[in-house]
Amino acid sequence: MVAASCLRAWAIFGSVAFLPTILTLRGIDLVTANLLVSGMLIAGVVGQLVGGILSDRYGRKEYTLIGLVTAIPPFLVFLMTDGIVSLVAMIIFGFILWSTFAVTVAMAHEIAPGNVGLVSGLMLGLAVGVGGMGVAATGWIADATSLSVGLMTIPVAIALAVPLFLAVPYPWKVFSRSRSPTLG
Repeated sequence: MVAASCLRAWAIFGSVAFLPTILTLRGIDLVTANLLVSGMLIAGVVGQLVGGILSDRYGRKEYTLIGLVTAIPPFLVFLMTDGIVSLVAMIIFGFILWSTFAVTVAMAHEIAPGNVGLVSGLMLGLAVGVGGMGVAATGWIADATSLSVGLMTIPVAIALAVPLFLAVPYPWKVFSRSRSPTLG
């Protein structure tokens, strides 16, 4: 779960780090580009609330996997288009990808309820820190090739997180008879 969260953090913080640059390369002034990325982050805050509600109802593991998979297409649309379509795709990407963040923290707490402090440190500290190193890798790839190629590490990181979250020993709510997860 921590490794998957590291990959997702790479995607989240890589997008925050490099989207203003690609937006300015598309002709948007820097202040507006940063405001647009802030809009994506605000959409992500709303996404976390929505994700939490939906994961309570349909299952945390289910929601996380669906969220990760469905975050990739809007990011690719963002990269391959321009104008309003691209900007709407960026906002949708932020909403969906960030919506999985709080859900996986809740999953981790439910897996190890006796170690909430340790789990919080792993999921919020270690994963975010390692994700930051991924941002450096994205920058290195962008410097060696192009920003567009570097940005392709973002959907790749998300795709690599999917099988790792799939392997997390957390119950599938969809397969349980009761509407609440049983961990034990």
